[in-house]
Amino acid sequence: MSKPTLNIFKGSGELAKNKKLSSKSLKVTDAKLYLISCYDSNGPSSCSKNPQSKIRREEFLRSAKGLNVHQPGYMYKHNFTKEELLKRKLVAPKLDSRYEAMKLGEFGNLLSHAQIWHKFLETDDPYCIVMEDDVVIRRGFAKKLQSLLDDLNKKNKPWDVIWLQNSCYDSMTKSWYQAMHNKPSSLTFSKSNIVSNVIPGNPIYKVKNSFIGATAAYVINRKSAKYLLKNVFPMGKKPTNVFMQTEIPKSHVHLSAPCAERVYHKKYKEDTLKGAFVYSETDVMGSQIQTGP
Repeated sequence: MSKPTLNIFKGSGELAKNKKLSSKSLKVTDAKLYLISCYDSNGPSSCSKNPQSKIRREEFLRSAKGLNVHQPGYMYKHNFTKEELLKRKLVAPKLDSRYEAMKLGEFGNLLSHAQIWHKFLETDDPYCIVMEDDVVIRRGFAKKLQSLLDDLNKKNKPWDVIWLQNSCYDSMTKSWYQAMHNKPSSLTFSKSNIVSNVIPGNPIYKVKNSFIGATAAYVINRKSAKYLLKNVFPMGKKPTNVFMQTEIPKSHVHLSAPCAERVYHKKYKEDTLKGAFVYSETDVMGSQIQTGP
């Protein structure tokens, strides 16, 4: 199989010309679910020789039965060099010391998500779902998400990104936060991060700007994908989840009934919202990005 390359973008990341949006409502079961995985149907990519990659992907696909899964490929750190990123103007030539807060693998993760935003914008779809393969989709996912989106549309509630899962801060986000603010992160995934319940009776919440979700699972619309892809380059200062959360202007970012990872569940038992759409026991993908195979 061919390795993922940087040729997924036009020039240095310019947007492809958008097609006319479909006027028909897109059902969750028809929406494209883009999977970010180190293992695809042709075998392991160069990003991972770990057999767990295949196991994770197979488990994910079992839980995603009935959904429209697409796997565009993964931009792992072995697929490019810092010199290539500089040549393509994907990172700024003069980054301050905070550049060191992002590792080469984190650029790969951000490129993987940017690749998906690009492919999504080449379709007529009003939104898409993005997931990393270290989550397992819960039963009733499509029905619950469909109900949520229907309610948002019916009540004319604007939204840009809906986080479907969150995990306690991984080491990459912690290191970024500390580098930016010169102090450890004190944010938690508790009710203190919630602004309001958007629709009473439906588990979706508007979150504070200080809240940073996880990229393991989210829904994104065209407006936000276009803006993020336009502003993602040059990279160098923020991991993917932080970039998404902080770059969307006048953001309508929502959190859909999150729960902490299992390892932290007891710790946040009394202060954690219940009923997550997807479940991630550990941030496997994040760990793999950071350490490599």
